[in-house]
Amino acid sequence: MPRRPLRRFQQDLRVLRRLFPWRTSALLVAAIGVMAGLFQTFYNHDLDADLDYIQAVYAVLNMIFFQLAYTDIPSAPHLVPFFVLVPVVGLSLFSLAGLDFAQALRVLFVRRERGQQWQAALVATWRGHVVVCGLGSIGYRVARIAADLGHAVVGIELTPTELTRELMATDTPVLLGDARNRDVLKRAGVDRAAVVVVCTDHDMANIEAAFHVRELNPRARLVLRIFDDDLAQTVTAAGAGFAAEAVLSRSAIAAPAFAYAATGVEVLESFRLEGQDYVLARLPLRAGSPLVGQRVDTAMQEWDVSLAFVCRGGTLMNEPPLDTLLQTDDQLYLVAASDRLMALVQGGKGKRGGHVIVCGLGHVGYRTVNILRALGYKVTALDRAPRRLGDRLKEAGVPVHVADFRRRKALQEAGVLQAQALVACSEEDMLNLETGLRARELNPDIRVVLRIFEEPLGRYVQQAFDIDAVYSTSVLAAPAFVGAALGLHLAQRVTIGTETRMLARMTVGPGSALAGRPLASLQADPGLTVVLHAHDGGIDVPPLMEERLGVGDEVVALATPERLSRLGL
Repeated sequence: MPRRPLRRFQQDLRVLRRLFPWRTSALLVAAIGVMAGLFQTFYNHDLDADLDYIQAVYAVLNMIFFQLAYTDIPSAPHLVPFFVLVPVVGLSLFSLAGLDFAQALRVLFVRRERGQQWQAALVATWRGHVVVCGLGSIGYRVARIAADLGHAVVGIELTPTELTRELMATDTPVLLGDARNRDVLKRAGVDRAAVVVVCTDHDMANIEAAFHVRELNPRARLVLRIFDDDLAQTVTAAGAGFAAEAVLSRSAIAAPAFAYAATGVEVLESFRLEGQDYVLARLPLRAGSPLVGQRVDTAMQEWDVSLAFVCRGGTLMNEPPLDTLLQTDDQLYLVAASDRLMALVQGGKGKRGGHVIVCGLGHVGYRTVNILRALGYKVTALDRAPRRLGDRLKEAGVPVHVADFRRRKALQEAGVLQAQALVACSEEDMLNLETGLRARELNPDIRVVLRIFEEPLGRYVQQAFDIDAVYSTSVLAAPAFVGAALGLHLAQRVTIGTETRMLARMTVGPGSALAGRPLASLQADPGLTVVLHAHDGGIDVPPLMEERLGVGDEVVALATPERLSRLGL
């Protein structure tokens, strides 16, 4: 980015101005001024001379650095103390100011010295910035996305981690401390912030921090992360106490991707609009699917989906003709509300009654089990130790095995030989990978879905071991947190077949050239496909092309990066 060096230089100047020893320097100047005035008075009195003030200042400066001795001046009893007190006071103040200034320069120019002093000084120069409390996998990605979008971001984390070091290496300040501590929040400039995202790994810590945020800044946009469903509903219902723009759960956002992947549906991206979750998914059509044999327009209207691409025989059709008949083995790229996609999957013949094994009963695994059961699947759950969420599943009638699910025996007892899919979604990447590979050894036909934290690593794992689907929960959920926090309309890069598209959410602003024009005029561009239109409090999926765009309308589109950069919405 060409402007980045200039912004960094301006930022460093602001920090230098903040770290400069102004008080010590002012005290030094005042001391020199007072001592010069006294020296001028006594000098002229004792020697009946006419020493002006500038000469007196010069004399005091020379005395400080021992360039002027009492033997250089005609005998004057009142001047003798000056040659003792002036160097003591002056050198002390010069040393203090010099050390502080040297430290400021060191912090400024030696990047590895940019510790908490630099972080706090930088944040103190900001207003209208973004504060992210909790820099785990979600907070880290929220901070990175917001910074990449050009926002000033400061993070708060209890202890240093590899993720905090990575953020600081990109000039994103991180303050170490407890986000529940008001002083830490003040150091992060919460009282001046435009947005605060509270997303630590503990519900009660998030709630307590949210109360303090609201006390310090009633006007900031507040996004809160809550794991527990019941608690999230309670907090949302009591929203007057928080006035939070959104209460989100990473696992609630990410779990549908794991559940759909187990059924053969690949979720490419997800986003939230008007309180409803939407997904961009790749759906392979198998024999018995209710879509096989239907026309494109009929399928979209009947199932409330936007069909953007059809891949047939290796050929990708963008905006397939409405009279195209869908065939077995077609790959459909569609956008739909999550509940409608669930209904579509549920309506497919041969999909109900299958057996899926879910390994790891954290929040993601727990929600994945419940979604699969709602789809009509038989689910067996495994975890390495008893958990509260596992007990909940037992109460609901789900078979729960407590065992090391990397072991052949544990997987065999769970029915891996007959299962059609296995989802390994514990919080340990290697554990998930080992489990998936072991299941594939026992049942070569089983569909394997893995949870891997690092997205690049996940892609390598998927290719190297022929894994059916690999997801990072934080990658899936981060855009929803950023969207809720910034109120922005994000563009997320996705791969459609062999092509790259941006899934973009955009609003028609005042003065836009598209205001008043029909959606068809936007759709006419071959580099852009409109998949959703939100207007007048309603959402059209698929969009009605004859509708005219109004100010405040929101559209979701799949566009090439080049087309998106030229789009004037």
